[in-house]
Amino acid sequence: PTTFELIKIDTQGSDFKILESCLPLIKPSSTILIEYEPYLLFINGTSKEQIERILDRFKIIKILHHPNTVESTNKNKILDDFDILKTKPNHFYEIILSELQHV
Repeated sequence: PTTFELIKIDTQGSDFKILESCLPLIKPSSTILIEYEPYLLFINGTSKEQIERILDRFKIIKILHHPNTVESTNKNKILDDFDILKTKPNHFYEIILSELQHV
């Protein structure tokens, strides 16, 4: 495909690397659901700066908790969670991203 409407990424720590490589195929109206487990991201080499750079590209950020509760959030909360949770396995949530800002 040349573009995506919906992307779901759950790759046990490579999530943001994959999302970054998909950015050229994402439309401004696309929705991305991505697992956010700082421990796995950290041990797989994803830095807080890489996460911040990607989150800066989106206007709307929400968190999906289980079972199926959604709350608005912001980039700073997610980045703070990276520092808190990067040494704690099995602490994760889903992030919903939308309104991609093309830079």
